[in-house]
Formats: sequence, C-alpha cells, structure tokens
Amino acid sequence: MPISPLRGAESSDTATITGNILLAVYNVSVSNIGYHSATISWKTNGNATSQVFYDTVSHENITAYAYNTTEYSELVPEHSISLAGLSSSTTYHYRVRSAITETDIAISDDYTFTTRTHYAPSVPTHYYLTVNMLGEGSKWGISYDGRLLETVDITSGDGKINIYVPKDTLCTDKEEKGLKELLIAREEEAPPPPANTTLIGQAYDISPDGATFDPYLRLTLAYREEDIPEGIEEEKLYIAYYNTGWVPLESVVDTESNEVSAEVTHFTIFAIMAQLPPSPPPAEFVLSNLNITPTEVKPGKEVTISVEVTNIGGREGRRTVSLLVNQVLEQTKQITLAPGQTEVVTFTVTRDEPGSYTVEVNGLTKGFTVVAPSWLSKYWWITMAVLVAIGLLIYFLARRKRG
Repeated sequence: MPISPLRGAESSDTATITGNILLAVYNVSVSNIGYHSATISWKTNGNATSQVFYDTVSHENITAYAYNTTEYSELVPEHSISLAGLSSSTTYHYRVRSAITETDIAISDDYTFTTRTHYAPSVPTHYYLTVNMLGEGSKWGISYDGRLLETVDITSGDGKINIYVPKDTLCTDKEEKGLKELLIAREEEAPPPPANTTLIGQAYDISPDGATFDPYLRLTLAYREEDIPEGIEEEKLYIAYYNTGWVPLESVVDTESNEVSAEVTHFTIFAIMAQLPPSPPPAEFVLSNLNITPTEVKPGKEVTISVEVTNIGGREGRRTVSLLVNQVLEQTKQITLAPGQTEVVTFTVTRDEPGSYTVEVNGLTKGFTVVAPSWLSKYWWITMAVLVAIGLLIYFLARRKRG
C-alpha cells in the first residue's frame, strides 16, 4: 500500500455512537516485521473502513503523525494493512483508524514496533596469500583489503627465480579484491621473440591474470653465461613481459651473481631477453697489386704473375681467382679468407712464341713480352766454331813462318 504524508484531520480520539452501538477498535497487533516493512492488523465490532497513521514519535492527536496509508473504504470487521518503505533498525509509533460514516469513527491508542536490524557478517582481521612457486607452496599474511602483513621473499628450489614483495604492498585481483593466490610456473612454449632479439634461459608464467601490486613486486631471474650468444654483453640483458608482444622492463643486471631484476606491477609471461648484435656484412674481396716478373723474357722462360686478395667483408668467404692470357682462361685458384685477411695468389706461365701478351686477373690487367733471339745468339755455336777455326789457322801460319 503506498505511503503518503498525513493530509486530512480527524475530529477526536473517541468513538461515536451510531444508533445504540459504539464503534470500537480492539486486538491491535503487528506482524511480519522486516527490515523495511510491517503488517498492522486489528478488529472492529462492526463493519468499518481501514487506515493506519504512523511516525517515529508519538503524538496526542492523530493528525500530527507524519505518515498515513490510503483509507480502505471497504467496510469489514477484520482489518490488515501492510506498511512499506520503512527504515531498518527504527522504532515506529502507530495508531489505527476505522469509520462507518464521517461521524462514526474509532481510533486506537498509540502502539510501537521496531524494524529489523542489518547485522554485518564478522570479517576476519587477516587472510593468507598462498604462493605456489614451481609446485612448492607457502602462506603469507595479508589483510582483508589485500595489504601484505609481512614481506614475501621466495626463491625457487633451483635458484632460477625469486619473488620479492615488500610488507604493506597492496595486492589485488582483477576484481580489486585482496589477492588470495599467486602461482609461478615454467612456460615451456613462450611466444617467439621479435626480430633481432633472443630469449635467454627459461620463461615463466606468473598468474593470476589481472593481479596488480602497489607499489611493486620485484622479479629476479637467473641466467647462465653459456646461454648468452656470442657478441652480447651481460650488462645489456633485460627482463621482458608478454602482452600481445614482448615489452622490455627497466632492469638491473648483477654480473657477479648472474641475475637480472625488474619491478613488475601485473602478471603475465616473463623472460630474460637480449638484443642481438647486427649481423656482419658478407665476405667481400678486393684484388690489388698485380705484379708480373719479368715483364720481358725469352721464349720458353717462366713468367711469374702475382696478385693480392683481401677480404674486406664481415664474414669468412671463398674466392676464385682466374688468370687469363690474351683473354683465354689459363688457370684458376680458390682461396678462403677470414674477415680482414690478405693472401698473395701466384701463377707461372711460359710462352714459346715471341710477342706481347696481355694478362688479366679478375679485372686487373698488365702484360709481358717474349723477345725473339738474335741470329748471333741463335747460332752461337757456329760462331764459336768459326772463331776457333780462325784461331787455329793463325796459329799454324805463325809457326810455319818462324820455321
């Protein structure tokens, strides 16, 4: 039944007489008392209307009560009206009113009832934060609202991971309630790292998702030096977390204990990462100092051809050195050089035909000449024989003359 402030005023607190009958109210009672409602019941000695007036204080006159129900005009001897919209833990004063006509009215005395009280459930002063570190459990005191009552400092049995949370840190779950559980597990299928980076050692999945820490939780991960790829400095290692992609955290590296630490504020997958050094450029060869010795020879004599080959690239590589004489491939040699290494490659050739010869070694060119011998040098033995014969002839003529 709707409740509204009292509007009209009634005549008096006494019953009137209709004919020879005095209208009376009796057996006034209250039932179904709740936090915000109650039911008022009463009887009259004749059929009459029903109405309740109520307030948090008592009044001499019914017109002074702050609230009243709508009058039920149906004439009945037994009356029952429900009150709603009441305040909990509140004492109310009420009076009932019944009437037959505008002048035949009966009003009860003032009665009271008290609505029910909400009792808050007892709340424990603290709970426990259960930590499961790679299968090993421990409990740590935490308040009802999620504030740590002691410092959490846990290291795994293998010494590879440590969790440190200072006392008074606020630890809440995704619903912003006090955190009840913390789980650390090895992540065997970590997402691949981005280009030019690499994961170092074991990745870990820390849950539950949505847990937060204010001011922080410090995560420390250990590494082995042999797991660090060549060319990466220990001081440049860092911890990263995965959130649709790997995100680096500001980290501190302890090269003495081989550990990396970072402060985190939420949970996901964590791992040590490193930036890979730039890939060295490929092998690149430069040929220089083409040399021919001698540059002029007689037919059939050896000519030595040499060239310097240097690897100016960043990787070891193999190079084929080709010798062409008069644009015809003469010889090839293969050499393998480390970055920055230089080697002299040597060829030897002979030519029987006099003439000029062009030498080309991988684009470098020079030449040599084969010189035709003179008649004297070609027939020297004949010349020598003639000279010996002339000498002998002069000798014998001189002896004959003296004799």
